[in-house]
Amino acid sequence: MAHGALYKSGRKRAHMSSAYISKWLRVLSNISAGLLILGTGLLVSLLLYQGMFYSQSMSPVPQKYWRPLFQACRLNMHGFIPGSCHPDDVNSTGEIPWTSMGAQLAIDFVRNATDPDVFVTTCLHGASNESTWVAIVLLVAEATFPQCNPVGKQLILGMAVLETVANDEFPLGAYLVSTFSDGTPIDPVQIDTTNSGHFTVDQSVVKTIVATNGTRLHAPWDQRNYVTSLNSLNRLFFMRLWVVLHFVDISNQIHTMPGYSVGNASCFAVTITWDNSHHVDHYLLLLAFQSLICFVSLGLLSNDGVITLEGLSGLLKNKPVLTYDILASLERRK
Repeated sequence: MAHGALYKSGRKRAHMSSAYISKWLRVLSNISAGLLILGTGLLVSLLLYQGMFYSQSMSPVPQKYWRPLFQACRLNMHGFIPGSCHPDDVNSTGEIPWTSMGAQLAIDFVRNATDPDVFVTTCLHGASNESTWVAIVLLVAEATFPQCNPVGKQLILGMAVLETVANDEFPLGAYLVSTFSDGTPIDPVQIDTTNSGHFTVDQSVVKTIVATNGTRLHAPWDQRNYVTSLNSLNRLFFMRLWVVLHFVDISNQIHTMPGYSVGNASCFAVTITWDNSHHVDHYLLLLAFQSLICFVSLGLLSNDGVITLEGLSGLLKNKPVLTYDILASLERRK
């Protein structure tokens, strides 16, 4: 008899009735609602970690990815020696801007009357199947034409990069010439990116905007060659995107490269890289609003969550419970 009494007072076996199944569905829907709120918070945190409101990334471009163009141009104290450059080089900008750029390079590389003519090789980066943009790299050396794809260490006097740029002074476009000259003392500065570590770049570079009519305008070392903006919410949360070319120190990466260039005097191992950045104005207000919505939602549903947990405990023990449908309640509260 004692064993029989003990058996009757134990847990009852659940019957798979429609009422029992509906209780489980209500409990599971409530749990899903809570997880949805928590998931939203985790998603926002992940997006913040990935740079939703601000990001800055850089990736040095080894010379093995450059495409050789021409080994023709010669540079003296006045600029490119007339007739020395390949016609396709000149046609990349037009004769007037190209001549103006040569005159600027003569200044950047500090060419004097007693200095011998130097050799300029043009290389191409970009214009692949994956990209439609392009930049022309000019390698300058003293004794012979430098190679776009060298094997081992290659000594150079410097390098320059030719890109297009658009700003308020030149709304129809112009050319941006960025020059690293080995004859200028290196002024290193470290840039900490959001997802690709830190890099050391040279801020003693010279940047010049060359208009289509040959006019030249000095630009800062961090001149942006591409700038755009988005106004998806309103002007309070304006998003700006920009690209800046840098000459980056690759001395800690040369062991992974088949070839590279270094300054003849400075021994500065250098290549090009682009700083791709974006920033959202007043993003802290958006972050505070998103956090507030998440915490308020959890606070409003805290009592409902307690009832849900009590209901889940009762269902697991097969006891009569009070279930509560959060989603249906939210509908009724509207």
